[in-house]
Amino acid sequence: TIPSAKAASAWEQLREWVDQLRHRFEFLDHHVIPNCWWHHNGHVEALAALRDHERICYTDSAPATAAVDWHRAFRDIESRLRDWTGGLSCGPGHDPRVRPPQTGGADDWAAFVAEDVDRRRQTAIQHAVSDK
Repeated sequence: TIPSAKAASAWEQLREWVDQLRHRFEFLDHHVIPNCWWHHNGHVEALAALRDHERICYTDSAPATAAVDWHRAFRDIESRLRDWTGGLSCGPGHDPRVRPPQTGGADDWAAFVAEDVDRRRQTAIQHAVSDK
C-alpha cells in the first residue's frame, strides 16, 4: 500500500533498521536473515512488523511490560525467519567461524528498489485509468 513516491524511502528505512538489528543481535546471521532478505516477501513483512512493534513498545507512553512483549515477538519472528531461511537456496555456504553480518550488493539493492518503485507507479496508473 506504499505509494511509489514513498517506496524508495520506506525501503531504505527498513533496510537501515534491519542492518541495525543484525548488528545488535549477532546471532541474526545469514541462517536467520539472508543477505538478500528483501527478495523474500515473507521476510520483508515479518521484519517490517517486528520493526513497527518495536517502535510502539519503546514509546514513552508504552506500558512497563512492552519491552518484554517486544522480546517475545522478536523470539517468535526470529524462529519464523530461521525456518523460512532454512528452506531457501540463497546465501553463503556453511562457515563455522563467527563473522559480522553482511549486507547485499549495492547494485542489486538499487535495482530492486527501482523495480519496486516502477511497479508501484505502474499499478497506480492502471488503477487511475480503470477508475475513470
